Amino acid sequence: MTKPPEPELAPPSGAVERWLDAIEAVLWIGLLVLGSVVALAVLRETTGEAEIASENLVAPTGLIEAEQLKLLGQSRAFSFWLQPTSSFGGGRWSQDGQMLGFGTQQGDWVDLELPEREPGKARLEIFLTRAADYGIVTVSLNGTPVGAPIDLFSDQGVVPTGAIDLGVVDLHRQGDVLRIAVVDKNAKSAPPHFQFGVDGIRISSP
Repeated sequence: MTKPPEPELAPPSGAVERWLDAIEAVLWIGLLVLGSVVALAVLRETTGEAEIASENLVAPTGLIEAEQLKLLGQSRAFSFWLQPTSSFGGGRWSQDGQMLGFGTQQGDWVDLELPEREPGKARLEIFLTRAADYGIVTVSLNGTPVGAPIDLFSDQGVVPTGAIDLGVVDLHRQGDVLRIAVVDKNAKSAPPHFQFGVDGIRISSP
């Protein structure tokens, strides 16, 4: 006579609870590890942004102010005026001001004459401003582009760029022309999109 199969024994309820507790503990550990990784990444990103911002907390020195450069011409009639920057965070722009290109459109430019100096090779730096409604600009010297296009968009308010190295250039004693042209806009920029601000330039040994 065949015996009926014996019923499987269920594990003791205490063992089940211990397994569930162990699984829950593992899940909590995983969540804690994941949260720590995310928090560390955010902290690193925030710290990096703070370090970058801290570089521009003090006004640059040794600048030739943009308002001291002779305006030789511009693409058409638009405002290019000395704007106080104290409301944006005093002490971060040289002389607390910048020359602002306002009412500008894509393709607009200004020509500025560099001051008389000893001719020869020199390192040229430009100090600009970033803001939510500023465009992308290029810089040229005597008709030759210097440096890469500069995106002046910022989603962190109105902030100085700090020194932008345009490289080593050949300068004459007088008559050198610096052209700043607004050529494009950042996809995230706000209307009117194509403004730009110039704090000044710095000329130093190569």
